[in-house]
Order: sequence, then C-alpha cells, then structure tokens
Amino acid sequence: MCGIIVSTSDIPQNALQFINNRGPDSTHSLNINNINFIHFLLHLTGEKTQQPIIQDSIVCIFNGEIYNYKDIDLNSKSDVYSIIKSYIDYGDDFAKYLDGEFVIILFDFSKNKFFICSDIFKTKPLFYNINQSNIILASYESTCKKIKNQDYISIKPNTQMIFSIDTREKLSENKIHIFDLNQHKTNYNDYTTALEKSILKRYPENGIPLVTLSSGLDSGSIACCLNKYNKESLFISIPKNEDLNTLYQRKEILGEKHIFLDLSDEDKSIIKQHLHHNCEPFVWDFTYHPSLGIVEDGFSRGSMLAKSKMIDYCKKNNQNIKILFSGIGADEIMAHNSYYSLGWGNVDSFPDDLNQVYPWKNFYEGTMDNYIRGEEYIGGCFGFETRYPYCDKQLVQEFLWLKPELKNNFKNSNYKPALHHYLDTNNFSIYHKKLGFCV
Repeated sequence: MCGIIVSTSDIPQNALQFINNRGPDSTHSLNINNINFIHFLLHLTGEKTQQPIIQDSIVCIFNGEIYNYKDIDLNSKSDVYSIIKSYIDYGDDFAKYLDGEFVIILFDFSKNKFFICSDIFKTKPLFYNINQSNIILASYESTCKKIKNQDYISIKPNTQMIFSIDTREKLSENKIHIFDLNQHKTNYNDYTTALEKSILKRYPENGIPLVTLSSGLDSGSIACCLNKYNKESLFISIPKNEDLNTLYQRKEILGEKHIFLDLSDEDKSIIKQHLHHNCEPFVWDFTYHPSLGIVEDGFSRGSMLAKSKMIDYCKKNNQNIKILFSGIGADEIMAHNSYYSLGWGNVDSFPDDLNQVYPWKNFYEGTMDNYIRGEEYIGGCFGFETRYPYCDKQLVQEFLWLKPELKNNFKNSNYKPALHHYLDTNNFSIYHKKLGFCV
C-alpha cells in the first residue's frame, strides 16, 4: 500500500492530510515535463525503492504489489521495475502479464501517451480528472479536490485506459482480464491448490501478517492455510456475536498466536475519533441492495471499528506487522445465497450457463467495491497494507470452472461449499452460518 499523486497543477500541503498516512516509510516527489509525481512509500517488497521510476522516456508510479515480479524480471530489485519490464516486453498489453493488486500510472513520453491501470477488482483506490486544462490523479478523492475543486471519477475495476499526453484525449479503454465461464471441473483439487497459492504468495517477504479471525469460512480458510504451512502470523478475534465454540476450537489449533480482544463502547468512541481525524472520509453505497440499508457514516460500521481495534493493537504491540489478510471477495464471488445478495433476481443458485448471471453486480462492484474501499481507507490511516487472497485471478478462475453442483451443495449446505471442503479436509473447525464481525 502506498499513496500516489500525479498532477499538472501545484499540490497544496493540505492535500496531503490523509494520503501521506498510506506511505509512512518515505515521501518522494519529482517534476517531469511539468507534471508533478509524488509517492508515499510503505516498503514491503524488494529493495526500498523511491518512485516514480524513470527508465529512458518511461516514468512509472504505482500503488500495490506485483506478486510475480521475479518471473517477469529475475533481476528486479523491486516489483515496480517489473512493470516497466513488462511494458518494454509486451507494449500496450503489459498489464495482462502482471499478477497482483495494483493501480498503475505509466507515462511513455517518447510515444506521447500515458496509461492508467487497475487490477481486476480495483483493490487499490484511484481518482482522476483528465481534461485539456489539467491532469490530476490521486489515491484519495479528498486529495484531488484540494488540488483543484472539481468532479473526479473513481477508476473502474479491471480497466486499462490510454491517454494522449499532449491533447489529454482518451485513446482507448479496455478490460485487462477476461474470465472463462466454462464450468467443467468435477472436483475441488485445482481450486484448493489455487487457494493455497493465493494465500501463500501474499505472505510478506518481511514481517508477519495480521488475520482478523471470525468464526466464519473466509478468514478461517486463510488461518487454516497459514497454520498448515507453518507461516508465522497473528490471529485476532473479537468474540462478540461470533460462535464461541468454533473460536475456542480454532484457538486450540493455533495456540498462542491466536488472541482475543474486547471492543468496548469506550473503544468505539476513541476509534471513531481517530478515524475522523486521520482517515479518508467515505460512505457506504448499498443502493443496489436496499435490504442492507445505507450507512451514511462509514466509520460507524461495526466491522470497520473491529478491524481498526485489531490494527491499532498491532501498531502498539508488534511493529513487525504491516499487512492485513482480508476475506473480502469470498462472499461476493462464491456465495449465491449469502447475506450479500448477488442481485440475480429470482435466480437462487449458480446456473448451468454462467452467462445468464455473469458478471453479477457484486462480482466487480456493489458490496465488493464498498468493502474494499473501507478496508483500504481504514488500513491507509494506520499505514497498513491489505491483501485480498479471494480476489486472486487464478483462484477466481478455478471457482468459475467448478461445475454448478460443486458451487451449490456440500453436506446439505449451499453456503460456499468449496471452503467447507477445504476446512473439512484439513480438520479445521467450521461454523456453518454467516456471522462476521457484527459488533
């Protein structure tokens, strides 16, 4: 997680109010051809590298992680160099070859064009306004508005846009990745392999991750995998409104690395005050899901308060933890009948032909966008990076390839059977109902 700004306008100091929290390790700024580039670094992968990176006529600045950067360039000192290498090797299609969570801004001055790219599920925020008068892009909308008070657009998921540097004209807009909807796999073997690879590739090169562990399937599967492969981690649970029997069983397996915290009313008040002073403001948009209601103040949502409490605990007690493993994406992609309605109307299971429902609202946006944005903003104000194993493109592809009967039923339960199978196979305790951090 980092903070990025690219602007043809001057950047006032007050524009940095929230965004600089995203990169506590260093700040670097350059003016290149009358364009300001500012990068706020949270150093996690490879050598500590100041951005933007300049190579000949190419300038690149990005936020996120590229997990296959060594595959792209074995000699890469940091993952940002692999982006430029991919561009040199593959040209305009370079983003297709990146496996990671990212937003990328890449200028090629020799070809008079620049690129803006988001990963498949827009796990990293970026807002922009590009016109004849100015180019303004930043991780947070409040940053953009303080540079120039005008309307800004949030980048779409799974999107690459190319603009002319001189005229600012949008030259093209394309999807980066297209999923195959052929449901042909008859067992969970490949899905299980992809699940473990997705979790393990996100394990940090330095330090250990935090897993906010509920009694549910999503965080439970992450914990199960990390424990199975003896990956040092910290697991924190807030027991309120969770199934205590399941949590105690998990603690028996995880031992001292699994701790319990309380979230009192006083804690909530203190956390809300901290968030209002340090966190990018946001609201929850559940207009597509009226049954969920609309929460105007995102800081008041229980799950965000719980995550903040856990992250704050890590900041005060273990400086070796800078990464949060999130379960976001599991509900939105895998659960046809979960609390988070898929918006399919009368469709109550995965059909034989996925084209009937794909892409459902939450697959790319909807609650997917709401919860990722909340995770990013909360993590950002603490200098924490959030990683999303369930938003891994190969894992999602393996799920889509499963035949409908493997998606819909397992042991008389039709709630995320692939994860049921994983936990059951590895003898990790299971609670069959949806709970989460409902505090």
